[in-house]
Amino acid sequence: MKFSYNWLKGLTQCKESPQDLAELLSLRAFEVETVEKIGNDWALDGKVPTNRISDAGNHTGLAQELCAILNAKYKKQNQKLPVKIKKTTARPRIEIKIAEPDLCPRYTAVSLEIKTLGESPVWMRERLATCGFRTINAIVDITNYVMLETGQPLHAFDLDQIRGNRMTIRESRRGEKITTLDGITHALPGGALVIEDAERLIDLAGIMGGKNSAVSEKTKRILLQAAAFDATRIYKTARALHFTSDAARMYSAGTDPNKTEQALARARDLFQQMDIAGAVEAVIDVYPKKVTSRKIFFRPDYAERIIGEPLGQKLISGIFDRLSFKTKIERKGWIVEIPAQRQDIRIEEDLIEEVARLYGYERLEARLPESVLLPASRNDAAWWERRVGEFLAATGFTESHLHEFTGDRELDQFFVDRSHIVELESPMNPETKYLVPRLLIKYVSSATENLSQFNYGIQIFGIGKSFQKTTDKKQETGIKERKEVVVVLAKKKEEYDGERFYQLKGAIDQMLESMGISDYWYDDRRELGTRSIPSLSSRGNKNRG
Repeated sequence: MKFSYNWLKGLTQCKESPQDLAELLSLRAFEVETVEKIGNDWALDGKVPTNRISDAGNHTGLAQELCAILNAKYKKQNQKLPVKIKKTTARPRIEIKIAEPDLCPRYTAVSLEIKTLGESPVWMRERLATCGFRTINAIVDITNYVMLETGQPLHAFDLDQIRGNRMTIRESRRGEKITTLDGITHALPGGALVIEDAERLIDLAGIMGGKNSAVSEKTKRILLQAAAFDATRIYKTARALHFTSDAARMYSAGTDPNKTEQALARARDLFQQMDIAGAVEAVIDVYPKKVTSRKIFFRPDYAERIIGEPLGQKLISGIFDRLSFKTKIERKGWIVEIPAQRQDIRIEEDLIEEVARLYGYERLEARLPESVLLPASRNDAAWWERRVGEFLAATGFTESHLHEFTGDRELDQFFVDRSHIVELESPMNPETKYLVPRLLIKYVSSATENLSQFNYGIQIFGIGKSFQKTTDKKQETGIKERKEVVVVLAKKKEEYDGERFYQLKGAIDQMLESMGISDYWYDDRRELGTRSIPSLSSRGNKNRG
């Protein structure tokens, strides 16, 4: 995420150089990877932690964080401008319907008449370029600029392209299609957030707008949207489609519904300053359940014990003031009020972390922990696994660690039935779609792949888990985990000498006998989908020591 040094400097009035500012942010949880000169500005490319994107993933939020770190006063922009849009008596042109309240906690929009669609001013284009954004036209540039400034994504619809004067926010049905602004048509999974008018889908909500409602040179009226969408649904949709955007990244981390009106007011002011739009025609604000600040109980003495330093209540109170946390002192502790935008602060320990972070981790005295160290109790399962591994390694086998995931291609090679397979909800890729039902599958595949690369035989083993669905008497479905040992000897087919089976059997026999296991046998077959394989069974061992 790139930030403009000049932009931050204007908000904070800091005197630090770009390099010093980068080091300061890195010490306070915002790692800056590069500092690059771009024109008359510097771009600070930093990693904002996911749980801080909602408040610090924008210039206003990061500037406030810098002021808290430097104990400086934040310089508010446009102090004379209202942060709210004056409501009009005009009836909104568009009727907004939200299928379920949790899909969109707040939907705010204004309709504007467009005078002209030209270029944005040079200062805006320069700041967008510093942050890695390509300038398109004044309307798109303003929406991007306000998002970078406030952290609230905006979207502009061509009002005349919305059919039936109605917009519905709902979940998609599997297989529905929408063509986004980049010209790509997406087949949607079930549960994606979409906006439809009276006839068709017009927006992949929170990710990218639809091409059929995009602003163009012919646009005369726009509907400017600032909404708070459900973070989980946005994240899952972006993952499922292997597609994201800057807006999706912000929405996925969670946004503060209280920012929407402020962001719209800022955008409206920029439209009017640049003489692009006329007066506001109508305002839409659907906010059924207001999100307010949270209150957390805090104990200064407990915080000092956790941090390991006697900081003093005055210093701690000052840190909370710098973070805009309101405190109320009670007999047993403090009640700390957290602004709604700080979604990462949930428990007392989160407040303690903030105190330590603002005080400075580098200022804390390094000391060894003072506690009684007790040896871990014996883990029988780990002990037996170690014995098996040590024996097989000593007899010439190489341990191989393979992941316990598989996909359709691999299962088809072994003719595995899918009825008892455990499928993941959000796999990283098609080849890790399922949990492996038999660990043998992975090791046979690995041996086959290795034989194609080497001329000599393969001797590998592994210890891991397999997973299968189970159904109890109440018809409730669960997952059965089974720890398995797999030993593989492999040789190219043209070199097979018929002795590998007996070599493998001999190694297993010796392994079991070395551990005192005598009551075992080899089954003729064990079912694996529609095919079967030889397997080993055992009732126990003579020596469990």
